[in-house]
Amino acid sequence: MSVLNGSYLACYAAMAISAANLANLRGRFVYDSPPESGYSWIPDSRHRFRSLAYAGKALEIATDCRSTDISTLLAAHLMLTFVELELGSFEGLRYYISTVDGLVYNTHGQLLREKHGPEILCGLFDARSVQKFVAGPIGPPSTREFMMNQFWQTLEIRMPIKPDVAQSLGCEMAIILERLCLLTTMQHHLTTPSRMQYIVMKQLSDYLNTLYPNNRNERISKHQLVSAYQECLGDMTGIRDQVLSLPTPPGVPLFSDEGSQYTLVTDLENIELTTVGKNESLRFDSHRESMVAADYAWCRILCDESIVLGITNPSGGPLSPISPNASHWMDVLVRIARGIDISECSTKNIYRRGICGMLLHSAIRCGSTNTIDVLEDILDRLISNGSAWEDCMFSNTPSVSTVRAVQRQLEQGRSILMVSSLDENVNPRTTIMSNRMVRTLILHGWEADGRTFDETLHLDDFATALGTRT
Repeated sequence: MSVLNGSYLACYAAMAISAANLANLRGRFVYDSPPESGYSWIPDSRHRFRSLAYAGKALEIATDCRSTDISTLLAAHLMLTFVELELGSFEGLRYYISTVDGLVYNTHGQLLREKHGPEILCGLFDARSVQKFVAGPIGPPSTREFMMNQFWQTLEIRMPIKPDVAQSLGCEMAIILERLCLLTTMQHHLTTPSRMQYIVMKQLSDYLNTLYPNNRNERISKHQLVSAYQECLGDMTGIRDQVLSLPTPPGVPLFSDEGSQYTLVTDLENIELTTVGKNESLRFDSHRESMVAADYAWCRILCDESIVLGITNPSGGPLSPISPNASHWMDVLVRIARGIDISECSTKNIYRRGICGMLLHSAIRCGSTNTIDVLEDILDRLISNGSAWEDCMFSNTPSVSTVRAVQRQLEQGRSILMVSSLDENVNPRTTIMSNRMVRTLILHGWEADGRTFDETLHLDDFATALGTRT
C-alpha cells in the first residue's frame, strides 16, 4: 500500500508481524511435565524475540503521533494486532482493539476524506470482528463497547469500500449463541446441580461476572437468567434482520422456499447424503471469494430459528430437527469447503475465521455428523501438508481428537451445548496461540429424548500423532 511507503513505523510493524508469523511457522507442540497434564505450542524463540523487539520499536515511534499521519498510524496498529494474535495474550488483544477503536472514533471524518482512508477502515472493520470474537469474553459488552459497536455499524454505512459484513455478523451471532448455550447450562445447574457443571462455572467466573457484575460470588437467580435470555433473543433478532438484508454472494445457490413457513426435516442425515452426493463442490475464482461465500452461508445457518430452539428446547421433550432452510445453508457451506483450495487456507486464513472453525461450529449447532466427516477430511489434508494451524484459534492436529469426540456424541443423537477443555480458571493473560492444550474434554447438552447429559472424555482415546505448522 503506497500510504506506507517510507514509513519507519509501518516498516517496524511489518517486520514484527513477519517475525511473529515465522515464530509460529517454526513452532512445535511440546508435552508438558507431567505428560498427563497436556501439551503446549511453543513458537520459535529466536523469531519471537525479534518480533517483540520490532513491535517495541513501532510502538516507540507511534507515541509521537505528530510525525505520523493517521492512516499510517492505524495501518501500523492493525499489523500490531496481528502480532498480538500470533504471540500475545487475550488481555493484550483487547487493549489493541480498544486503542484502535479510540483512534478511529476520533479521526473517522478525516479518514473518510483521505485517499487511502476508506481502504484502511475496511481492513480495520474486517479484522476487528474476528479479533473481538477471539478476545472474548462471551458476556454482553460493556456500555463503552456497546456504544463503540454502534459507532462501527454506523460508520460501515458511510464507507465507500464495503467490508465483509457477513464475517462480522457471523462472529457476533456465534458469540450470542455461545452466551445462550452458557445460560441454558446455568439453568440446568440451578435445576439439577452437578459437580462437573460446578467446576466449569467456577472456571468461567470472570466471564459470568460480565453477565452479572452486581452479583459476584452469589447464586444466579432464575429471574436473572430469564432477563439474560430475553437480551440474547433481542440481539439475535437484530443480527438476523441484518443478515437477511445482505446480498447473496455471486455463485451461491439460494433456498427456493425461504419465504414459506418451516417444514421441519425428519431425517437430516439422509437429506445431507442425497444433497451432497448429487451436487458438485462449489468453486470460486479466488480464495477470498470462497471465504466470503462461506461467511454468508455460516451466517444463514446461525441465524436460523431452529438452531435457537435446539439450544433452549422450550418443550423439554425430544429435540426438534433443524429446518430445511438451515439444512440448505449447511449443505452450501459443505460444498464450499469441498471446493476450497486447502493450501491457501493455511496461509490466508490465519487472521480471519477459518473454514474449519465454521464447519465445527455449524456441525455442533445442526447435529450433523456428515459435516464432521468433511471437516476430518480437510484436517487430514491440512496436516498432510504440514500445517498445524488454519486460523489463530484452530490448531489442526490437536483439534482432530476434539472433532472425533464431538462426532461420537452427535452419532448418539445428542445436542451439545457446551464443550470445554478448561482445567483451571480462565486467565486473560494467557497467550492466544501458545496456550497449554489439555487432554480432557467436558461436555454438557441434551440427549435425543430431551434429558440433559454430562460427559468427561479423555482425548487420548481419539488422538493422532502431533504435527508442526509450516
